[in-house]
Amino acid sequence: MKNTKKTTVVLENELGELIKRLHLIPEPTYTHKVGAEVVNGSLRDVVVEEVLEGGKIYKLDFTDYNSNYGSPILTSHQKRYVDWTSVRKKVDSTESFIENDDIKLRFMQEHIRSLIGKAYDTGIDFEPDYQRDFVWELEDKVNLIDSIFKNVDIGKFVLIFKGYSEVLLDEILDGKQRLRAILDYYEDRFAYNGKFFSDLSEKDRRHFVGYSISVCEVENLTEEQILRYFLYLNISGKAMSKAHLDKIKDRLRKIEEKSKTV
Repeated sequence: MKNTKKTTVVLENELGELIKRLHLIPEPTYTHKVGAEVVNGSLRDVVVEEVLEGGKIYKLDFTDYNSNYGSPILTSHQKRYVDWTSVRKKVDSTESFIENDDIKLRFMQEHIRSLIGKAYDTGIDFEPDYQRDFVWELEDKVNLIDSIFKNVDIGKFVLIFKGYSEVLLDEILDGKQRLRAILDYYEDRFAYNGKFFSDLSEKDRRHFVGYSISVCEVENLTEEQILRYFLYLNISGKAMSKAHLDKIKDRLRKIEEKSKTV
C-alpha cells in the first residue's frame, strides 16, 4: 500500500503558510486542549496534538481513510496544521435548527432573456391565489432597472413548473414584483433615465437581456410546502402587509392541522 503520510517538509510548509498570514487570523474565542477530540471538516478521529501561537494554530492528528472501494478502509494516521476557526468541539447532540429541509431549491445562473422567454413562449402564472397583488409603484420599478445597469444583484427568482398539461407552464413563487417590472420595461411601459427600452443603445439592450440572475425551477411541491416557503421568503421591494401574511399563515395552519388528523 502506498504511504500517503505527509513528509516533514510538507508539514513545515503548511505551518509556514499559516504563520505568514497570522496577522489575518482573528483572536480565538475558544481553545482546545492537547488530546481533545475535535471536528475538522469531514476528517475522522481528529485529535489535537499541539496548540501554537496562543491558540491561533492547531496541529491535528487524524485517521486517513481510503473510500474508493466500498466501505472506508483505514490507511494511516496523518498530521495537519490548521487555524483555530476550522477546529470545533465534538458534539453528540442531534438537535437541529434546520427547517424546510423537504424543499430542495437549486439555483442556477441564467440571463434575464431566459425569464422573458418563459413569459412569452410558455407563459408564467403571476396570480396564484397565495400571491399578493402588484404593489410596486413606478419608483420601485425604476430602482430595479437602475440596479441592473449598475450591476447590483436583484435577488433570486423561483418558479414552480406546473406540468405540460397546464396552459401556463410556470408559476411565480418568488420574484413576482421584480419580474413584472422587468417585463414592463422591456415592453416600453415606463422609462429609465428618460429612455424606454426601445430607445437604448444596442450595448445597453444586450446588457439588460444578458444580465445574470439566479433562477430556480421546482416541481411537485405540495400546497403546504408552497405556502411554508412563501412565508419564509425574503423578497426585495415593499414589505408584505401583516394582513396578507396573517392570511397565508392561517391557511398554512389549517393545512398542517388537517394533515395531523389524517
